Amino acid sequence: MGFFLAFRLLIQSMNIKSEFKYVVNKNYIDINGHFMEAGYYHYAVQSVWDFNHHHGIMDVIKKTNIGPITFKSGMTFYKEVFEGEEILVKPRLYKNEDDDRYWSLKIKIINKDNKLSAEYESLGSFMDLKKRKITSVPIELAFVDDIWKEIFRADEPS
Repeated sequence: MGFFLAFRLLIQSMNIKSEFKYVVNKNYIDINGHFMEAGYYHYAVQSVWDFNHHHGIMDVIKKTNIGPITFKSGMTFYKEVFEGEEILVKPRLYKNEDDDRYWSLKIKIINKDNKLSAEYESLGSFMDLKKRKITSVPIELAFVDDIWKEIFRADEPS
């Protein structure tokens, strides 16, 4: 069995996790009694770090000293969420096909009624944490492409 076939089978058998559930904490409830803006940002970004931890990406970041940085982010809000409600957060990372140093991130936050509550979008890059300069994705993170391909394939309607 060739290396790439073995690697592909490994990826397919992995416990790929692409959605994260959280319960809205009272610390993120505003004066209006609903989920505040900072809370949406918190759980959106937390889902990315949870994804990175789950898939071993944090270990590679520590080993290579190359990590993600965000240049721009924004949020669009659709439906209210209240204290104690469960939300489902779905991060999706997209490579810039013209320059592999850059990426975009889109995250959907789904409420308890399975309705889109908010969408987070950001643009960023990878930075060499020693040189403090933008750099390409390290070869050690090549496996992440296969994880995202599997996630996007699962997202497609049957």
